[in-house]
Amino acid sequence: MLVGALVIYLYDDSEFATYGEALWFTLQTATTVGYGDIAPKRAVGRILAGGVMLVSLALLTVMTATITSYFPSVRRASAFNRGTTRSRSPLRASRPPSTPSMSNSIT
Repeated sequence: MLVGALVIYLYDDSEFATYGEALWFTLQTATTVGYGDIAPKRAVGRILAGGVMLVSLALLTVMTATITSYFPSVRRASAFNRGTTRSRSPLRASRPPSTPSMSNSIT
């Protein structure tokens, strides 16, 4: 965000008079708040703002995936420590339930 604010400040100085304003705009954009009080006016600033939006969405996606992938690994480690390491692979063929044979039935 700091780099994005610096680049927007340098290339769209007509709207962002100070680095602080550019940083505020970048923070609003990255958090998807977008108050609308500051917006880039020139095409270069709009393109850079679009880049900040895409990078912040990608970062949010990576952070969410990292946090989400943590929970199954903790569960596997917990099951391993308890000694219940059953494989739950969807590719493993399962046996059909056993049915009583005809010879064992009462007639």
